Amino acid sequence: PRAAPFAAIVVAVGLVVAGVGIRNLGSAIRVGLPDEPTEFNGRGLYRLSRNPIYAGIFLSMIGSCVLVPAWFNFASTAIAMVLHHRIVLAEEQFLAARFGQAWHDYRGQVRRYI
Repeated sequence: PRAAPFAAIVVAVGLVVAGVGIRNLGSAIRVGLPDEPTEFNGRGLYRLSRNPIYAGIFLSMIGSCVLVPAWFNFASTAIAMVLHHRIVLAEEQFLAARFGQAWHDYRGQVRRYI
């Protein structure tokens, strides 16, 4: 389809954004909420987005919907985005409890996704 090159670029940009977001977290990257002490990170892409990994993944999923415009792709993308947004909301509660005022100041300056 005509949109394939554009969609491929969107997917690639999304994957790069997610990858850079992971790299910016460095040793602080975790699956789930950490029990051990962690350091607040507002550097790199985290100066532009509180969730660049999720933003990149969302961008890639949207690009895949343009590349493969099938009902299953749209439905699975919508479900994944809703579920991941709920995870983000839980992570934000954790960050508020863990980092207090530093988190609230950061949240006031940086958008959730883009």
